[in-house]
Amino acid sequence: MGSELHAWCDESLNTDSANPFYVFAAYLAEPDQVDEQRDAIRSLEPRPGVRFHWREAKRHERTRATEIIATLACAHIVAIAAPMDPRKQERSRHHCLKTLFAEMAAWDVTRVTLESRAAQDKNDQTFIRQLRSAHLVPKTMTVRHDRPKEEPLLWVPDIVAGATRADQLGDRTYFAAIEPMVTILNAP
Repeated sequence: MGSELHAWCDESLNTDSANPFYVFAAYLAEPDQVDEQRDAIRSLEPRPGVRFHWREAKRHERTRATEIIATLACAHIVAIAAPMDPRKQERSRHHCLKTLFAEMAAWDVTRVTLESRAAQDKNDQTFIRQLRSAHLVPKTMTVRHDRPKEEPLLWVPDIVAGATRADQLGDRTYFAAIEPMVTILNAP
């Protein structure tokens, strides 16, 4: 990958099994590549103007999504917090974010876009300020929130997080296509 990298991040979690866990994925790409990649990702719209969302996608749509991502010039970092206390999901989310931001700093990511959770965005900004104070988020890294309806590149980490979640639950169908592009990290 080149000298400048941007990242888009989204999450998935599993509370349905005996081993609950939290997954946070970051999709890293060079800014000069993203317009072409955005066009490829938009081809996943179930209907014009409707975003792709892993949770709502059918099996064949998920397969197609991971196949498209496998063709992109990009990398992915995935932080997994396991086991997760289902009553303390936000704590697991913070462990994943801390792990992801430390790794993105090591990759010299200059801009991060998190999927907006509306009212929760303020909590994210507070946590990111704490990470900056601890020198885990460099001053050169900008962090913002956006909605997937406006930014289709947020669909990529949604897909990667969903495929990783499926893999952790024993279904390698989707993750196998993107595995060479993914770095998995344990979020302690």
